[in-house]
Formats: sequence, structure tokens, C-alpha cells
Amino acid sequence: MHHPAMMYQQPPPPYMPYHYHQQQLYQQQQAQQYQTSNQIQNSSEDNKTIWIGDLQHWMDETYLRSAFSQTGEVQSIKLIRNKQSGHSERYGFIEFLSHSAA
Repeated sequence: MHHPAMMYQQPPPPYMPYHYHQQQLYQQQQAQQYQTSNQIQNSSEDNKTIWIGDLQHWMDETYLRSAFSQTGEVQSIKLIRNKQSGHSERYGFIEFLSHSAA
């Protein structure tokens, strides 16, 4: 009869030289970095919105549209406002028609 603690023991892993293990880790890291850089590149091409902050209290959507409309590619402007007072929180988002315009 086996002791209960003996039932859950796993055999030791096969011997691997240290440099082999390090090489595997390096290859895994390289693969992860490659995937991450591809994801960032793909998502940045789709990004058409910029954040704008440190606005003055008098800067509203009309002012921002006139300031950024020179490109002719402004799709929308969203100024973030306080829900209770309705005053600007002094930041917002400007969405353009294309990534290159943004």
C-alpha cells in the first residue's frame, strides 16, 4: 500500500543543460515581443482619435472644431463635462476621418 503523500509526487524533469533552458526562454520572449509589436502596429493604424487636454475653461466644441478643422478631416469632437455643473473638465477627444489625419 502506498503512502498518500507518495501518490502525488511527480518524477523529476529530464536533465537539461542550463544554456538550453535559457535559449528556450529567449525564443519565447522574442515570439511574445513580435506578437505584441504586430498588435500595436495594427491597432495604431485603426486609431483615429486623439486626446486633447489642459484646455482653458472657455474652449468649447465650436472653438476646437475651428482650430482643428483646417485639416478638413475632423469627424467629431467630444468635450468631457461635469455631470452636475455642466462645466468643462478641460479635456476631450477629437476623432478624425483617418489615422494619418489624426
